[in-house]
Amino acid sequence: MRLFIKIVVGFVILVLLYLGFVGIYFKYFYYKKDIDGITICTCIQDFMHTQEKEYRDNYYHLIEQSLKKDKKSLKELSLYDLRGATGESAYDHGDVLAQLLDRLGEDFFLESLDGLSEEERGMVLGYLDVGFEYGVLNSKGKVLMTKDLYPRLYHFLDE
Repeated sequence: MRLFIKIVVGFVILVLLYLGFVGIYFKYFYYKKDIDGITICTCIQDFMHTQEKEYRDNYYHLIEQSLKKDKKSLKELSLYDLRGATGESAYDHGDVLAQLLDRLGEDFFLESLDGLSEEERGMVLGYLDVGFEYGVLNSKGKVLMTKDLYPRLYHFLDE
């Protein structure tokens, strides 16, 4: 009987250690929660991790390059093909764009998005609106809208 208890206790300890290591892996290596101060919320992370590594890494790379004021990367990120992701994942993508706009400024955004079609401008405006309304910048719970915060960008995107 004592041997059986020792085996069970040893097995439980091994399982707990395994789960601890798996948890640490996911927390520090699998999910990127923050890229240089840009919060990547859970739903977009979950969506990205259902996609292949190259697709996911490209998304994070575009955020990093946008933060380095690479206009082409910001434009590509703004139009990123979310492969049919809707709801909260799309809202979280809008949140990333809203944080980048807040960090990089309206002028840089306007320059980066030059040449977008009417459909593309509408898509970006939709992402920004939900990003401001539901994202991390909206900590006070009031409705923040692109047209109130960045009127020139809003006018450009809403043409």
